[in-house]
Amino acid sequence: MISDKLSRTNTGSLSIRLLELYSHLDAGGWWCNSGVDPRTFANLSPGEQPQIKEWGCYKPNRPRPKTVKKDGFTVAVEGKFIKYEHPPSVDLSIFLLDVPGVIAQNIYSKAGVNPTDSDRLSGFWYCVWKHNIPITITEGAKKAASLLSHGHAAIGLPGISSGYRSPKNEWGKKIGDSYLADELAVFATKSREIKICFDHETKPETKLNIQRDIWKTGSLLQEFGAVVKVITLPGPDKGGFYSGTGRRKF
Repeated sequence: MISDKLSRTNTGSLSIRLLELYSHLDAGGWWCNSGVDPRTFANLSPGEQPQIKEWGCYKPNRPRPKTVKKDGFTVAVEGKFIKYEHPPSVDLSIFLLDVPGVIAQNIYSKAGVNPTDSDRLSGFWYCVWKHNIPITITEGAKKAASLLSHGHAAIGLPGISSGYRSPKNEWGKKIGDSYLADELAVFATKSREIKICFDHETKPETKLNIQRDIWKTGSLLQEFGAVVKVITLPGPDKGGFYSGTGRRKF
């Protein structure tokens, strides 16, 4: 609850409404921090550490029901729950997960780069940015972590449409052209190979949404000079793929 836009009492405590809305978090869950802020990379001194973000996601043990507005009332959607919680009233971020040295070196070797000791002190993602290492964009922290463990520099998005922003007015109507999210734009450098790898999906409406967001994100990345490729997973599982040793899961 880090936003200064949240409703609070005179003592600074969260409002009763918010406390009730998020009371399910008391049952526990797990938290994933989103890592470093890439927007600080360009101004780092040699060997300096980038800023760590406060943003992340929380998977509650007892998720709250998903709700919609209907006839002026907020009603729960039967059988639907909010699987992941993000800090309310805060802009979405991207996941740049902590990477152990062994995995980092594997990725450096694959990319044919050898960062200096100074670069390494500034962290894995700084090295990925500075040395134009290819990246893969996927949805969610867990899939990004799996790809990283397989030797791919993977950035996780909190949602398939969170790689770009669409400006809207106070009534929610789009008022301008979409643009690349600031953090992702840091990695949209000339000639960098960027692969987009989202879930396999069978529902027609969801497939159209995925195709739309791939097109929008990919087009904006290309405007910066990045070389964009799209990975299409064969299914049948949403995040699964087949290899010679059997099915694996992202």
